[in-house]
Amino acid sequence: MVLRPTNKGISWFQKGFNGLIFQGGYIYSYDPFLSMATVNHLYILSDEEIKEGDWYMNNKVIFKSDDKFDEGNNPNQNKNNKKIIACTDSSLITGFSNKQLNSTYLPQPSQDFIKVFVEEYNAGKLIEWVDVEYEEVNVVKLTKELFDQIGSHTSMAGYPVDRKEIGKLKVNPKNEISIRKIKDSWSREEVKQLLIKCCGEIYSEDGTLKGKNPADLYNWISENL
Repeated sequence: MVLRPTNKGISWFQKGFNGLIFQGGYIYSYDPFLSMATVNHLYILSDEEIKEGDWYMNNKVIFKSDDKFDEGNNPNQNKNNKKIIACTDSSLITGFSNKQLNSTYLPQPSQDFIKVFVEEYNAGKLIEWVDVEYEEVNVVKLTKELFDQIGSHTSMAGYPVDRKEIGKLKVNPKNEISIRKIKDSWSREEVKQLLIKCCGEIYSEDGTLKGKNPADLYNWISENL
């Protein structure tokens, strides 16, 4: 996650304030040199593959990838290029360049998250890493028999799922992403529950675990947590 100032500002501000203020949908910081408030934008970056027409960032400089890649022109060749998957910057649009012709704005963090980001920033706790939610896509293994059965139908609903894959970024009707801070500390009980879930164990009615090796898991938890 990157906080990046713009060249936009206002003269009114709480002079001397050295943090951030979230007001009217904008994130402001005070610039003592210019004696004015500067508008900032939040950008959420990802190591995802950059595709044609995507926005990406390198050292806080924003680029838009070309509509067609070739061998000498592919931003994925530079590991410092990070795809912008969400932001508060409404100037980053996809599709047609004219906003009146079906252009799509990048997803944005919710107002509630921005408030939390500003509060944490002002408390000296910069949020740099976050978890975002993606849609899960069911993938059907298309055998010859299944193809003969469904013919030209495009819907795979009701057919056996071969695997699940990560789909597009999950957004709500306001085009806001589901986001949360990455936990950096865990209680013993939280770690225990994660281990139980990871090992595929389930609880029986009496509260004990039942699965392949519940005794081994109990012993490991007792010895290491």
